[in-house]
Amino acid sequence: MQALPIFKQRHEELLGEVTLLRSLITKEQLANKATASLAHQKLCQLVVKMKAHLAEEDRGIYPELLTHSDPKLKTIAWNFIGGQQPLNKIFNDFTKKLNHCQYEFNDELIKETQEIMHLLCKRIESERDVLFPQLEASGVA
Repeated sequence: MQALPIFKQRHEELLGEVTLLRSLITKEQLANKATASLAHQKLCQLVVKMKAHLAEEDRGIYPELLTHSDPKLKTIAWNFIGGQQPLNKIFNDFTKKLNHCQYEFNDELIKETQEIMHLLCKRIESERDVLFPQLEASGVA
């Protein structure tokens, strides 16, 4: 699996974008229409990048793990795949809301956005702290 350094780099990029968005997604910042427009644009880009990232992991990491002889790696792969389905649904539902919000973030959308960014960070941290070290330790990566 030669792509692991690329996935690690993408994680850092995604976390950087989340950090920027967290500074923009506040009631005070979003009161400014230009900031709200920028936040909307960045959120839409982040959702697209995250969906692409998950799809790349589906193609680049999990198939090899699901056929691996080590049952521990298979279990880890199934756990991440199982967690991915809800994340994909959350991103799909969130995308629909973003498409209809017209750059206006009410309190509910702000809260939901913050929760989604938290889930995204949690997922990336879990891959970084659990999945990737297991891949490296097993010699797969």
